[in-house]
Amino acid sequence: PNPVETYLNLEFNEQPEHLSIIDSYGRKTKLTATNNLIDFRHVPQGSYILLVEFKNTKNYFRIIKK
Repeated sequence: PNPVETYLNLEFNEQPEHLSIIDSYGRKTKLTATNNLIDFRHVPQGSYILLVEFKNTKNYFRIIKK
């Protein structure tokens, strides 16, 4: 769910090659991901961009950390 408090559950048709969390200053935030879960427990509250990279495409999603 969005906003997220602890973990963000992702479901994709194909496995992404790379995941990044970008803060409002454009800095990449440390990311811990296992299976389809991204751990947001240690990420400060705020607005973030989730960058999901596949073989030929990049997708951007706005994420709110509560």
